[in-house]
Amino acid sequence: MTNSSLLFTSEGLSETLTTEGSADTTTSHSHQVKPHSDNIVLWFLLNIISSIFILFTNSLTIIAVAVTPALRTQPNMYIVSLASADILTGFYLLLEAAWTIPLSGDFFDTHREVCLLKYSVLYLSLLASMMTVISITVDKLLFLGTPFLHRRVITREITLVIIVISWIISFLYASTVHFVDIFDESVGCQIYNVLNQDFVFFGNTAPVALVIIVTAVCYLEIIRIVAHQRRKIRAVNQLTEESNGSYQKSVRLFLTVIGVFVLCWCPFVVCGFVSYICCKDRNMHKALLHLALLNSGLNFFIYALKNKEFKVAFRRLLFDKCKPQESLNI
Repeated sequence: MTNSSLLFTSEGLSETLTTEGSADTTTSHSHQVKPHSDNIVLWFLLNIISSIFILFTNSLTIIAVAVTPALRTQPNMYIVSLASADILTGFYLLLEAAWTIPLSGDFFDTHREVCLLKYSVLYLSLLASMMTVISITVDKLLFLGTPFLHRRVITREITLVIIVISWIISFLYASTVHFVDIFDESVGCQIYNVLNQDFVFFGNTAPVALVIIVTAVCYLEIIRIVAHQRRKIRAVNQLTEESNGSYQKSVRLFLTVIGVFVLCWCPFVVCGFVSYICCKDRNMHKALLHLALLNSGLNFFIYALKNKEFKVAFRRLLFDKCKPQESLNI
């Protein structure tokens, strides 16, 4: 074989090896970028359905309060705040669904700011929800424990200030995602690839656990007050019997909301602690997070079942569009 033939053969072999190596690298990179390709259809449908469900129910809740004068009460200001936070949860699930689609998912995997936006929305919705739940719990505890003080101090203006401060803190908290990320486009836009495990635990699991503990303690104290001091509260309360009964109903409504919140988030918190301490099961963590996020769509049914005013308002919005002149008698 001549030297030119050897050279041609060698170059051809080198080119072939280079091409194969590039293909292997591309394949490996694609595999790293898309670790979520398994069960892609299932997760896409689950995220889309959950998102539509959450966005619809919470939007309907806000509209019901906006168009029904009887629902524009001070306690329901917290309901609007909680529904707004839950709407953000619905948007996060939409972004998560977009990430599962190969083409749009590549965009998330290769663009840092777009990827971090997804988790900023998640953390904003989580903290805003938790801050609202704590505000509701403390508000009801103050009402039952010190009704005079509550009526004099906790005005609509003060309630609005509390809500605004809660949202400001939530925005600041969510913005920290952009300063502590470890984003690497070679491994994709999954939470453990974007944020280190310590931040995920102390910035996600631990705060939820703290909220559950605080609300559980307040919940037990509220039950104790209701059980042992009901007569005393009625004796010193300057509210009319009718308005007092209305507020007592709102207490039961909010306690149900808080109880469902705790039940939905407890499995996720337990899994988070176990994953941080010993074994890590990211699929289980993801599934339980999704279960916890579904809590954002359940409050609608609690309002409809536990509150007559909401039930009538929802019925009018959904089924009585043809009767705009009919007044809502509550």
